This record gives sequence, C-alpha cells and structure tokens, in this order.
Amino acid sequence: MKRTEFAITYSIKNEAQLLPQVIAVARALGCARIYIFFDGTTDSSREIASSFEEIVCFDSITPEQIDNRPAWIDRISPRWNENMDVRKRISTYFAANHAARDGIEWLLCIDPDEVMVPSLTDPLTKESVRNFLDRVPHDCNQVLLKNHEVIPRTPRVSNPFAECTSFHNRFPLTDQVWRYARTLFNSVVSDSKLRGWLSYYIYNARFGGAYPRMMHDPLTGHSIPSGYYLGYWNHKSLVRTSAARDLIFDVHQWRANPGGSLKSCTAGSLLHYFLYDVDSVRAKFKGKPRLHSYTGHHYHRAELARIAREYSAEDFETFFRNCIALEDDALANDLKRRGIMLTVDNVSRLCAESSQADNKEAMPV
Repeated sequence: MKRTEFAITYSIKNEAQLLPQVIAVARALGCARIYIFFDGTTDSSREIASSFEEIVCFDSITPEQIDNRPAWIDRISPRWNENMDVRKRISTYFAANHAARDGIEWLLCIDPDEVMVPSLTDPLTKESVRNFLDRVPHDCNQVLLKNHEVIPRTPRVSNPFAECTSFHNRFPLTDQVWRYARTLFNSVVSDSKLRGWLSYYIYNARFGGAYPRMMHDPLTGHSIPSGYYLGYWNHKSLVRTSAARDLIFDVHQWRANPGGSLKSCTAGSLLHYFLYDVDSVRAKFKGKPRLHSYTGHHYHRAELARIAREYSAEDFETFFRNCIALEDDALANDLKRRGIMLTVDNVSRLCAESSQADNKEAMPV
C-alpha cells in the first residue's frame, strides 16, 4: 500500500536561529519534502537548508516563473515587490504544483515558528501525520488546523520546540462572539487602539479577569490593550496537491475560485511558538518598518515594534517579562485549573527522543 506523503513549505527571512530546530521536528514527523523560499535572507539560513537532502530551496517565486498561471496570481502580482504575503502566496502555489508532480499528496504552508500536530495529547512519531492524513475523507481537499499560541514561561529559550509546553486553549463560542463584535466595530471605527480595547474587554469578561492580557509601556506605564491573541486567532491549512491548481491560496488557507467548490474539514492543531524568547522577539520587531502591514492593523504589535526600536535591551526585557512571559507559577496553575492554559508536551518529547536517537547513531562502535 502506498504511503501518504506530505510536504511543508516555509517562506523565510533570516531564520537561522530557528531553522535547524524546526527542520529537525519536520523530519522527525516524517515530512517527505521541505520547500524553503528565501525572502531577502542575509544570514546563514541558505547554508543550513542546503545540508539536508529533503529540502528544496528557491528564492521567492515571481509570477513569470509559473507556467499557465491562474488569473488570481496576475491580480495580486503588482504588489509582489512590496508585500511578503503576496510572494508567499505565489511561492506556495508553485510548491503545491511541484509536490503534485513528485507524487506528494499533501502540502502544509506554515512559518518556522509553527508545528502541526494531529493531537494535543497523543505521542508523535514518524507515522503520526501520515496516519492522520489517511483518515481524511477522500472528498475533502483541505484540512484546517486550529492555532494554539505559546505562553512563554521564561524570558530566554534555546529551543522552543523542546522547551515550551504551555499554550492557550481555544474557546470557539467566545471567538465567534469576538469576531462578530470586531467586524461590526471595525465597520464604524478605524482606530486600532480602540479595536485592541474591544478585544481586551471581551476576553477579560470571558475569563472573569483571571488572565488580563494588558501590556504596559516599561517607561511611561501607559496601557497597551492586547486581547487574548498576540499572533493570529484562526488557523493554517493542509491542501491536497492534486486540487491546488484549481484553488486560490490566501496565506492561512486555500479558497475556491469563483464558481468553484472546495470541501474542507477542521482537524488537528497547529502549535504557534510566537514571541517565545525575549531576544528573538526584540530582533524580529526591531526590524519592522513603522507602517508595516504586519503591525499596522494591530495596536499591540505596533507598540511592541516601537518599544523594540526605541528602548534599550534592558527595558525591553522588563516589558517582555511583565507583559508577555508568564513567570508566576501560582497564576499559571490557576490558568491550567480554569482550562485557559494547556500543557502540550508531545513535541517536546519528540525532540528528546530524536536527540537520543541521533546521539546513539553518532556513538562509535
């Protein structure tokens, strides 16, 4: 019986610190192919990637590199130079076609700080993802993976996949209320700070004040409302590569063309190791332009970038420890008791097992 194979695609800029670790996790999960698209990378990421036989490397794909490209790519191509998401969308479509030609059935587009897990509790092996995909109905061409964001417990981490095991739980009904309220609010209010306050109040009310996600400027003390999600709230997706040619990729998921159809199912999870370490966060946000699409629509991200740019490393660490990391064990235990915080350690255990196996292989006979 032919095995179900899957590939992962990353679009990266200067991820040398995280790349070896996430590649190790992907290989341990049985990933057949890794596509890496370099988007202005100047660090050693290329050298790291080139040392693995499962990895195929490209620079960000231009529209002209795609034969018989669909109309949606031509529509977004004028923004290719200015928008990384546009480049990622085109590169991922290219990767899906490449994988389909090589007989790889599924493609997952994620960032280097994300790991897909079929279950939050079951042990992970090289067969876990393949077995998970074998159970997807044949008429389903997309699997949506709901996002669980990391809660850093210490300011510094060497390998987040091995060391971080605390994550946000998901509350679908609250998320739905928040989405509807935000959509209505956004239609009449354009101020991102006011939108931040809306998110803060909704989730603060939901948790009865147990987990107040309120940031404060480390020097002025002014409030920076952030709501529950510091990254994104929705999902990423796996697509069946044989169907991708007739679909539109939209960063977080694939969509049907006008008049077409796409059946999706929601299963599995995505662990998002976002803001896991004070030094990596400061470096990441310090390089963000003042008017950047990644930060401009989210008040807390724009403020995070401002503090990273304008304040010293010491002040930024104070901010990180007080407003992002959760070092209070009593609060952490209370959040676990309330079901707000989850312990997810199967990726951590997979890293430990893979490290032990590598050490045994390296031992002299």
